[in-house]
Amino acid sequence: MTARLTRALGLALVHVLAQTLLGFAVLFWTDRTSSARIVALVLVVVCSMSWGFADGRRDRLRHGDRSETDFPILWLQAAVIGGLVAGAATWLCDLLPYLSLGRNSLLFELTAGAGWIVLLIYVPAMVGVGAGRVRANRVLARGA
Repeated sequence: MTARLTRALGLALVHVLAQTLLGFAVLFWTDRTSSARIVALVLVVVCSMSWGFADGRRDRLRHGDRSETDFPILWLQAAVIGGLVAGAATWLCDLLPYLSLGRNSLLFELTAGAGWIVLLIYVPAMVGVGAGRVRANRVLARGA
């Protein structure tokens, strides 16, 4: 339970922080909005992928071919919880003055917004888990 909550809350925090920084960028750097959006997107994807990479590598080095953890389910649960938490937190942050995060409704943030966040967390994490296992295989093959 704590593994998925740690991942969910950590990546929700990363997403809300990226959205908040993007909101400030939209207000103060109107000419660089598109590049700020790309940076915010890359930040969330890189954090998710690197965490997945660490999970896959650590699991393969500890347990070899038999995995102790079901990473697709773990990361799916973390992504859904993180998406819902990030959607609600983004909506709350949008209520603050001088911070424009899109002015979306709570229903939008908990459905479409959360769905997008789930994809931003889950897909890169699964790519990271696979890459981490491949990297660990190379380390194990070199050491054997």
